[in-house]
Amino acid sequence: MDDLMARAKGMATVEEIAAIAGVNRRTVYDWRELPGFPKAASDGRYSIWAVSEWRAKRLQTKATARAG
Repeated sequence: MDDLMARAKGMATVEEIAAIAGVNRRTVYDWRELPGFPKAASDGRYSIWAVSEWRAKRLQTKATARAG
């Protein structure tokens, strides 16, 4: 039941974030070391929305740098 409530609140484990993002767990563990990556909640879960926003900004920054 706790997992269901967490997902309903938009929270996910590293494994779930990896599945949503289409990457492996190791990639998410690496992301956690990068500037601006959202902090985990007290239960170790991450906001799906915050991670998605962080990733979108990161990809946009990379695209701008390549184009520039």
